[in-house]
Amino acid sequence: MIAPAFYRSLLTSVEQLAYRELVIGLLAGKSTIFIPQGMVPTAQLHRVVQAVHLDHPELFEIEWWEYQFAAMPDGSYLRFQRMLEPGPSAAIRNSLNAKVVCLSQTLADSPSVADAYLQIAKKIASTTKYVDSGNVFWDHTLVGPALRHTAVCEGVSKFFLFCCQRTGLPCAIVTGTLHGVPHAWNMVELTPYGRVYLDVTGMLQSRFHGMPLYPSPFRTEQQLRRNGYQWPSAFICQAT
Repeated sequence: MIAPAFYRSLLTSVEQLAYRELVIGLLAGKSTIFIPQGMVPTAQLHRVVQAVHLDHPELFEIEWWEYQFAAMPDGSYLRFQRMLEPGPSAAIRNSLNAKVVCLSQTLADSPSVADAYLQIAKKIASTTKYVDSGNVFWDHTLVGPALRHTAVCEGVSKFFLFCCQRTGLPCAIVTGTLHGVPHAWNMVELTPYGRVYLDVTGMLQSRFHGMPLYPSPFRTEQQLRRNGYQWPSAFICQAT
């Protein structure tokens, strides 16, 4: 089963303690998070930050791609930039919560888990346009596809993850490359197949080019790799 916080499940028990400190602090609105000395080596903090980033699309206001840390005698301090003030962030969260309520009502009559995944994916693919504007906030967070209906693959996969998380469907983001170009898509869980993969960005690009949406977009690891997708099999959060 895909863990609700998939990348957290890949961390060591000590790293998970630092992960918890980060999540609690960032959700509380803090920009500087203190990790006590001895909790996790500084070199491993990058793994922890990456895991929180990939597990928590609701932390959309955090500038994950640029953060600072300082190792001090008593521990390490991680400092994050926020792309929005508290007021606008709260307004966006209210809008996202309203969308989830509507989505949950729509999915209530889904005959299967596969159908629920497909309804979410098709909704995003049919209302979102692939746009790389150079704006990190709109292109690379869930806010772009949720509110402006534009994004790159990272924003699309985060919005799909967010919708699945809020409706109780196992899901995780997968980051790697497609034909050598950085790409992001999602891993989901289907009985009796286990973990399979779904590329919502591929679905919306098919629509943009006038092609019908895939009747069944679920793919196995072998099928994706044969079609140019590459990613670490173990989904190890690499230190950067």
